[in-house]
Amino acid sequence: DPPPNSADGLKFTCLAVGSRMPHDYMAKLTTFLRNFCNDARGLGMNVLCDEPIGENRRENIRGQMERLKAEGNRFVLVIIVDDWYNDVKYQADGIGLVTSCVRWKCVERPPQGYYSNVLLKVNAKCGGRNHSLISRVPGAPTTPIPTGDKFQSPPASLSWMFDEPCMLMGV
Repeated sequence: DPPPNSADGLKFTCLAVGSRMPHDYMAKLTTFLRNFCNDARGLGMNVLCDEPIGENRRENIRGQMERLKAEGNRFVLVIIVDDWYNDVKYQADGIGLVTSCVRWKCVERPPQGYYSNVLLKVNAKCGGRNHSLISRVPGAPTTPIPTGDKFQSPPASLSWMFDEPCMLMGV
């Protein structure tokens, strides 16, 4: 399920930070952002993206974040050109703005499936649900019933896993 926001969609922008921006960074950033938004919409996320911006002074990060939050951005996709990760996270956390950081090399050459992986993280950080388990009615192990937001205690909530041999990874 996509994260909640306004009826219009999840508003965000992209902020590149670093003291030594590549000379063509805005063109590459715009392409990355276009592909990112297309993948988001393909996954069912209604996103509204502002134009990307750049910041080349560390001391201006907080001001940029405050401005972006005041403009209604729910999260900021931060492109790390120089290693300012700690500064970005410290400033954004201080004002309650959700961020997701991406290294510049992934903007230039994003690996296969990269947008989807970042979108899973963004969706979860913004209150969306990436995955859910379906429980079964006791006595009818082959009939899944959706439980919505209602919590069921194990083993009922996990009984479907024991129908066939399986292995859980990353739990």
